[in-house]
Amino acid sequence: MISPSAPTEKSPVTGLAPEWRPVIDWTKRPPSARRSSSSGAAGPGSKCSARGPTPGVDRKPARTAEPVVPVPLPKRTPKLPGLKVAWYADDGIMKPTPATVAAVRAAAKALAAQGCVVSEERPPGLPEAHLVTLGYWGRKHMSHERLYRRWDGFRRTVLEFMTRFDIVLSPVAPDAAPLYRARSGTDHQYTYTIPYSLSGNPCVVVRAGTSAENMPIGVQVVARNWNDLVALRAAHAIERALGGWRPASVVR
Repeated sequence: MISPSAPTEKSPVTGLAPEWRPVIDWTKRPPSARRSSSSGAAGPGSKCSARGPTPGVDRKPARTAEPVVPVPLPKRTPKLPGLKVAWYADDGIMKPTPATVAAVRAAAKALAAQGCVVSEERPPGLPEAHLVTLGYWGRKHMSHERLYRRWDGFRRTVLEFMTRFDIVLSPVAPDAAPLYRARSGTDHQYTYTIPYSLSGNPCVVVRAGTSAENMPIGVQVVARNWNDLVALRAAHAIERALGGWRPASVVR
């Protein structure tokens, strides 16, 4: 299951945002698309992209897509004992509710109980991810050259941070899931998910708590690039320890 760009905790099912592996057939893209997009992705929140043949454009045989790097899945399920986990409950932009903080702490304890080495630390430069996204959305003036330079700089920051940790654990949003069809507050509600959409890391969101209003609270499990199975394994452990998905209550 692939999560949308919005926080996945709004969905009643567990959400997986897989490793960013764009699959683009450069021989079958119309000239207008080649001019308008250099990455083939719809935006910072896009995790993968594919385009089929375009009738009446270029019918040459497809070549191997240049951006794809063949990385086979491991033959064994990754083990949790010994994995290094960094967790944080506050990104410094949107203050989380006490219930959200409690959910992240509970998830961190669940991973520690599985033998993970858990420490409280957050990646540097998280506000930069928000500014880059505002530039991409056109809500902050930024030239294309500066935008992609800053985007690439943030990716390098996350890559360096992930050399020290196997997993990053954080809220998926500062508050619990909103009621159905409730109006979203501000763009700041995405500050917890945007950084890893920009960096392209595999992420899994699972329920780890419940608010006083009986609404689900999700946590986000982020793994190193090309380590999707590690994120899934850790999320499964959190689900088993904290109850995971439950049917929604009736709200009158």
